[in-house]
Amino acid sequence: QFRAAVEHEVAHGIRASVDFTNINVARMDRVRNINLPTPVADATGRLVYQNVAATKPYPRYGFAYASEASARSHYHAMNATLNMQRRKYMLDATYTLGWSYSHDDHERGISGANYDSAANLANEYSYSNIDQRHQFATSGMYYAPFGFEFSTTMRFNSGRPFSPLTGVD
Repeated sequence: QFRAAVEHEVAHGIRASVDFTNINVARMDRVRNINLPTPVADATGRLVYQNVAATKPYPRYGFAYASEASARSHYHAMNATLNMQRRKYMLDATYTLGWSYSHDDHERGISGANYDSAANLANEYSYSNIDQRHQFATSGMYYAPFGFEFSTTMRFNSGRPFSPLTGVD
């Protein structure tokens, strides 16, 4: 993990900052269905599973899930922040441009295998399920008389990736 940041007071009560974040994780756990037969190549070279019911290692079970430490994840981003502090109000605005790649994003234990081909897990390294390229957040607070404070927060995100295999976004 690496993070570098620079902050500068642009004018009295106005600060701007930029930071760069890089997080690279190896040996993350991944869920794999170990109850599949050895695949064979079809005429196009694509690996397919033939006669699955008769050649499964554990024929009495539909799935046999195992967790293994073979996945990786990589996140890198740039954040730009502007903060304005005045006697009567405060404003913040932050923009993040980031990329998140991963082999597997199941995160909470064995809930099922999530890959296109168990025979070629290297192809699974792609945009993470939690990848959001653009994020913008802003907040403000107004200090009203008699100790009242009014605040607001807004957040805007680009969409997350989806797989055409799921049928939903």
